[in-house]
Amino acid sequence: MLNAITPSICFVVALVLPVSAFGAVRSRLFTPGVEQHREGEAQRGDDAIDASRKAYDTWLLSLGAARDATNDDPVHAPTLALVLDEVPTFAHSLGDDAAGRHLRNEGLLALARAYLVSGDNSRARQTMNEAIRSAGGYLDAKRYGPKLAALYRDRLVALTGAGGAAIKVDCRTPCRVFLNERPAAADSRHLPEGPYRVRIVATDAAHAPLDLPLLTQPGGSQHITFPAISEGPTPAASVNLAKEASPRRRADSMTRSRRRTLPRWLEITAMIGGAAAVGTGAFLVLSEERCIGDRQTMPTSSSAGRCPRIYAAQYPGFALIGAGSFLFTGGLVTLSIDEILPKKDRQAVPQSPHRRMMLGYRRAF
Repeated sequence: MLNAITPSICFVVALVLPVSAFGAVRSRLFTPGVEQHREGEAQRGDDAIDASRKAYDTWLLSLGAARDATNDDPVHAPTLALVLDEVPTFAHSLGDDAAGRHLRNEGLLALARAYLVSGDNSRARQTMNEAIRSAGGYLDAKRYGPKLAALYRDRLVALTGAGGAAIKVDCRTPCRVFLNERPAAADSRHLPEGPYRVRIVATDAAHAPLDLPLLTQPGGSQHITFPAISEGPTPAASVNLAKEASPRRRADSMTRSRRRTLPRWLEITAMIGGAAAVGTGAFLVLSEERCIGDRQTMPTSSSAGRCPRIYAAQYPGFALIGAGSFLFTGGLVTLSIDEILPKKDRQAVPQSPHRRMMLGYRRAF
């Protein structure tokens, strides 16, 4: 009997092991797992960063060209003004680009000079005010002529004559502060009065950046809390940045909360191995008491024949059928749980568009 059972067991092992290996390889090559999902998300994030960088580089080229054209002929001032109106769009890039901010300041001086040459003194003053607030320091206006240098001195005295304004940011988490796209201290004093574009960025990325326009008054002080305190009344100058969980974030949370029962490749391998074991067990049961050997030695109508060995594998066959059924059923149940329920969770998440708080500031000349 042992001689009859041994070939059967070898047959089962030889069948199941390649199937298991195939399942493992298939899971690595064809099954989209968590790593593949993360790689896809990272790739999309890199593509978005590249697109943003290209747009910023293109804008810098347009700004430089419009500045040079306006310096040559003030008739190009409207084009330069339109390019400068896009400054808030690239706040995140200008904040870390000193050369880009310098080019922006040069564009403002060129635009103020063009307005001054064309006799539009009101717009020239407004543009110079914006240049002074954006530079946060000395501007080399003399290189644009004595008239623009005189306008610069007059506007600087007018904006800081009352001691200037102050903006204080209470960072409840490590953060960076930008005023008109330039890095600034959390407690900025003696600022030229007027409107500012304030941007606050959490250094640990735990909170979304805060962008808001702020109007300062001579001798006045503005206070901002970041992130805003959610309990109790929100201060007048504070903005609540508690982010609403997006549909993708809620889906990811559900996926993390329900881990897979077993790896997908193991579930599929169990089903295939179970089916193979059931088939092998059925073969052994049907071969019970059959002759093992050459067909010439088997009994015929004219010869009693001889049969030195016969199959005696009925009980191992039943054992294989039972074990195979258990493996197949277990793999099927766990695969159903891991595949169907998460799909229902994803369908249950509403696919509503992301809601964003967009606080912009458009400079008028």
